[in-house]
Amino acid sequence: MSSRSTDTTDQTNWSPAFALRQKDEVSNPPDDWEPDVTYVRRRVHLTEPMGITDNPLVKVDVEKNVVDLDPEGGTPTTDNVLEVRADSAGKLEVGPIDIDVVLQDNTQVVTVEFKASGHKHDGSERPVVRFQWKFDDQSSPRYWEIFTGQTDYAPIYDYRVTVDVKGTLFSRGMAWTGPWTSGLGNGPLMVHVPSPDEAGVNTRRMEPRQVAVESPVGQPVEESKPSTSAPPGDESGGTTSPITAPPGSPRTESVPEKKEEHIVAGYNVNQPRVEAPPGEFGETKTTKKTARTKKTVAEKTEKLEELTGDKSWVKL
Repeated sequence: MSSRSTDTTDQTNWSPAFALRQKDEVSNPPDDWEPDVTYVRRRVHLTEPMGITDNPLVKVDVEKNVVDLDPEGGTPTTDNVLEVRADSAGKLEVGPIDIDVVLQDNTQVVTVEFKASGHKHDGSERPVVRFQWKFDDQSSPRYWEIFTGQTDYAPIYDYRVTVDVKGTLFSRGMAWTGPWTSGLGNGPLMVHVPSPDEAGVNTRRMEPRQVAVESPVGQPVEESKPSTSAPPGDESGGTTSPITAPPGSPRTESVPEKKEEHIVAGYNVNQPRVEAPPGEFGETKTTKKTARTKKTVAEKTEKLEELTGDKSWVKL
């Protein structure tokens, strides 16, 4: 007896008919067979599931399209009601799935990765399935189903949460990923979304980009350097950082004031003096040189007065 989905509805009941035979009417029966025992072999055919991107809220995977629920020789039973269920073929069914946080705006996205334990019937690895929660659909639950085709399958899985906060043109975003967490059994699941400072969380892109408002677009920001000055009494001197104008203002250069030259006896008396370090006996090189200069000027002035007899042209 076989049935198809097009032959049945929710209210359809299939009533098979059996003929009871006595032991002497059956040749070569099984050793444990009795007249009221029926050997049943059930098989489930599964259609292809929807695509992985057809519905972002529901993920269904069929690992084996034809599933035998009974062994080759059938299963002995005395029941008149035979159940044939698709979930008897090793089904993983997790849902509704929700997150334990509330997203504040559309810059926040939560991604949860699920991975079922074990391998497929052909020995290959089961793929990772991802669900995303965004600001607009965060109140809608998610559902995850796998038809493994393995009647002894235990619904065990792991999941991992990743949080992404989108950045802007002037600041970097941030993201963090929590550790893998184990889950067991079918049914509803509330996913815990970790914070960046929880144990086992891996963070990245946490430093914001520094933007200088004063700096023109496309030019690097100049860093100010601390000024250094020589301590009191240090003859080697020190360096001091110049005071710069705000960015964007025209550059100005200081021009030293030019003094008018005043020549007396071949010497410019308006030339600035340069102080030298103290010498011996409390005198400096400048005071010695000044004394010699004054003495020379006095001698030449005295000779000029004797030659010309006029003292009014000399102005010191």
